[in-house]
Amino acid sequence: MKFMKIYEDGFLAEIEKADYMSTLAEVGPEGWNRIQLTSSLSAFVNDCSLLLPDRYKRNPIGGLTIIALGARLIPYAGPIVITGWDPSATNRDEPEIIGLTPLQVAMIRAANEMIDEIICCKTPDVREEVVNIANMINYGDIPPVTIRTTGKY
Repeated sequence: MKFMKIYEDGFLAEIEKADYMSTLAEVGPEGWNRIQLTSSLSAFVNDCSLLLPDRYKRNPIGGLTIIALGARLIPYAGPIVITGWDPSATNRDEPEIIGLTPLQVAMIRAANEMIDEIICCKTPDVREEVVNIANMINYGDIPPVTIRTTGKY
């Protein structure tokens, strides 16, 4: 299964793993949170990373990359894993997490390279806005937790 991982220093790597569980383990042992980017692309982050700043650094390049791909504008910390997503797999009793296609890999690389170019002053007209977003990712407050319940409580 092919996926992309954006390390905390912003390095983007293409990685092969045997299955989706070993892929998700790349975000850390505490657990993961899924971020839908498109109907066929998802990102995963450690669900405790913002609460463990001594263990997980903020990831502004990774955050900006997944924001460019459709993620919410919130702080992100720790490594970020991007996989393919098949919402119809549940109907076939298969995992929704799938490997990336070559086109998806190219899209992720292009988004990551675009962020690098903007930050390196090659696109000055949007640099200030992107730097402001990067600062929010680096120093912003931890988003509140929403707990959904069903039935009576």
